Amino acid sequence: MLTSQNINKLNFVVCLLYALTFSWHLTFSSVLLGVMILLWVLGFVIKGQNSIGSFLRDPKAWILISPFILGVFGLTYSSNMDHGLFILGVAFCMLIQPIIFSSSKWVEFTRKQVAFVLLAFVLGSFTAAMYCMSLAVMNYFGGSELGTGEFFYTDLMKVPLSPGAFGNYMNVSIVILLAYLAKELPWCKRYKTWEVISALLLLVFFSYFLMLLQAKASILALIVCVGLLFVYKLSKWFSRMVATLFVGVSVLGVVLFIQFNGLSLLGERFVEIPTVIKNISKTSETSTALRLSAIYGSVDIIERNPLLGVGTGAVKDELRKFYKREGYQGATRHKTDSHNQFLRTFAKNGVIGFIVLIAAMMLPIVLSFKRDDPLLLLIGVTQFVMAITGDILDNQPGIVFHAFVICFAIYVANPSRFRKGSTHLDA
Repeated sequence: MLTSQNINKLNFVVCLLYALTFSWHLTFSSVLLGVMILLWVLGFVIKGQNSIGSFLRDPKAWILISPFILGVFGLTYSSNMDHGLFILGVAFCMLIQPIIFSSSKWVEFTRKQVAFVLLAFVLGSFTAAMYCMSLAVMNYFGGSELGTGEFFYTDLMKVPLSPGAFGNYMNVSIVILLAYLAKELPWCKRYKTWEVISALLLLVFFSYFLMLLQAKASILALIVCVGLLFVYKLSKWFSRMVATLFVGVSVLGVVLFIQFNGLSLLGERFVEIPTVIKNISKTSETSTALRLSAIYGSVDIIERNPLLGVGTGAVKDELRKFYKREGYQGATRHKTDSHNQFLRTFAKNGVIGFIVLIAAMMLPIVLSFKRDDPLLLLIGVTQFVMAITGDILDNQPGIVFHAFVICFAIYVANPSRFRKGSTHLDA
């Protein structure tokens, strides 16, 4: 029998599987999104289960879907309709998930349900990382000719994800663990000793794995998130003045860390950054050189098309023209993409698109201060940092994950619901 309770249970299972399978294969995510849409449609059969009016009156949802709407507009003047349609198809979840989450009654998960979904994020990342690590170690001791550093970076990717995407998923798992250990998850009432020890061990493992993965944006996001959480706790333990002082000292420490070649501690890919920035080679095929080439190309597109951009789907073609015209041989060979969501959106949809994207990326950060929600802050900051070095809203691994994790953090894992003491949420 189709009842509200059954629909809610099925939606919980879908969210649980969503969180668990991200790190393994995005095919699962596509299927689960279809199931979520089906359950949402079925929810309208039950009176009071869903309300499209809730979405229409929700400014948060409109901000979240605005980049997609602008992408549709950008398709009308794009020179590459095929690629534009592909991007919109991939980004469809950015339209439908905010609508589903903002209009559904089932988002009021119980404490245990929220905790289980967050735990699924962690377990999904852990099992995928262990799988990669196990194969990497076996291959290395089986006679790999690569050096240890290069070996780990190239051989750890045994799931169909880029280092950036995999690092993004792991980072969200890390911030969940950080928020748990800082006792900032209101749905976790009891802290058992074995749970705390397990969380600490997982945190150490994930941090070490990120270093081996050498995903620069992910490592940077981790450092920023740890600092933000520490500042937040300082402001609660002492005062804002103490927290501000800590920020100033930390910034100075980072400058000295870089000045005295501290980047070498973060991995080989970080060491090349200062040298490549000063003396970029147009023939180089290193990660940093390719990304710098893409930045220069994106800026060139923006300068020539500041108001409306070149349209959805045309940025890649325009970048290739730039590489060929300016002699960037390495970027031409690799067909390097923009690797920066803010620059890409500016080049794609102009200054209006850039402003809309900033609003969508800042929404969870702004909400986190309003709600006093450190987890939402850390997730929002992680996605913001990842957008600086990746096209996370123009590829499937980025957009599918971003749309779900942001919607879940905003609409479901909202600590204000649990601080009110509503007994029905503890069922």
